[in-house]
Amino acid sequence: MIDVVGERERLIVMDGPSRSYRWLTSAWPAAALGCVLALQRWDGPGSALEASLGELSSERVALPALAVLGVIVLALLLRGWRTTTYRFDRERGTLEVTHAGPLRTRAVQTLGLARVTRLRERRASGQRQLEVVLEDGSALTIAREPEPGNALDRNARDHGD
Repeated sequence: MIDVVGERERLIVMDGPSRSYRWLTSAWPAAALGCVLALQRWDGPGSALEASLGELSSERVALPALAVLGVIVLALLLRGWRTTTYRFDRERGTLEVTHAGPLRTRAVQTLGLARVTRLRERRASGQRQLEVVLEDGSALTIAREPEPGNALDRNARDHGD
């Protein structure tokens, strides 16, 4: 999901997880808890679960295993949550790139705006990308969206200065 904040001398472009990824990550603990509670309710002497799993259906094995699985999936979802922020500061003459996330260490890289040679739009394999090209020829992708998309156009109109 792309978000652009424009100020007088600064432009901040933030790219983070999609709305569905954020929803899944926040809803996962409730879903996992619901599964554990449902399993606990259905598990008992003579239950279908006990008949199919035998000793594995006991509360000592199935419930802790399901709880651990839920925590592992949540950790993987949080690990995959990554937000990248590009801060263009005309006053200081810098471009600051920050990568962060809930289970990630924050990494900050600062470049002088003099190293930026141009802004390039690329379209390939159903995606549209906006890139900053540096003097050494390398490029930083600052925004991307599937085609047809209008988030980049809308943000360019709103902050087109």
